[in-house]
Amino acid sequence: MRKNLPILLAGVVILLLFILLQVVVIVREGEVAVITQFGKPVKELTSSGRYTRLPWPIQRVYRFDGRLRTMETSFEEAITQDKKNVLIGLFAAWRITRPTIFLERVGSEAQAESNLDGLVRSHRSSLLGQVPFTSLVNTNRELLAFEKLEQDMLRGIQGEALELYGMEVVTVGVHKLGLPEANTQAVFHRMKADLLWEAEKYSSQGLAEAEIIKAGADADRAEILAKAEREAKETLAEAEEAAMEFYKPFQQDPAFANFLKELETLEEIFDEKTAVILNMGEAPFRQLKRDRENILGGTGTNSTRQVVEDKGVPPN
Repeated sequence: MRKNLPILLAGVVILLLFILLQVVVIVREGEVAVITQFGKPVKELTSSGRYTRLPWPIQRVYRFDGRLRTMETSFEEAITQDKKNVLIGLFAAWRITRPTIFLERVGSEAQAESNLDGLVRSHRSSLLGQVPFTSLVNTNRELLAFEKLEQDMLRGIQGEALELYGMEVVTVGVHKLGLPEANTQAVFHRMKADLLWEAEKYSSQGLAEAEIIKAGADADRAEILAKAEREAKETLAEAEEAAMEFYKPFQQDPAFANFLKELETLEEIFDEKTAVILNMGEAPFRQLKRDRENILGGTGTNSTRQVVEDKGVPPN
């Protein structure tokens, strides 16, 4: 008897564990479950933790993955508001939030994606029929309406998916857009025409702004030239007035003025190494021929005599 005691204890422990597993339900993080009694749902478990239940076959537990998942629709052709064909593919992110409805109306995750695919495609066709082609294909980003299209589809799908399938749809979006081969060339031609129109518009605006800048520059130039001309005339008048004051003594004594001019010319002509043959009878070289008597005699003016004396020539 004592030899069989360990075996009996092990059997009791296994039996207790089996019974415990039959009456305790552990819901892990990211998981949802439904407890049914004789095939009918009686309890919905949407939070992680430990729960109790009656043992099988009275009650049974159905578990589902409650994490966020994504699915993609097929890349299919649809018609826009203006009867243009486009190829569009959508994606959706979803999770199970009402496991009882999901169990009763869907049953499996594979069937869930099939049901959601049909729901998304239905709303896609309905909403694309209200959107013009230029809101999907356009060189101007401001005219594109993808964001509005996605939001409208999400609002329409969310309520139905939750009510019909117990699934919460978090987001819906366009992951791929294309054009049928028959429409491609026409679209490219239209896009090219739009780009040329944009280029012409910007070119015209640039030319208009250039004319405005040029007109402003011409006005500034005319103003600056007029101001400079006024200042030049004022400066010239002041210079002429100063020159008149400077030349007054020379106007009173022309001979003295000629004498100084000839001396200035001689100073410009000669230096230490200059050798020239001179005609002493012509100006300004005649000044070299004059002697002191002629300079200081009656031929010169009082001003002339004063200049000679200042230069150090003594009188007779």
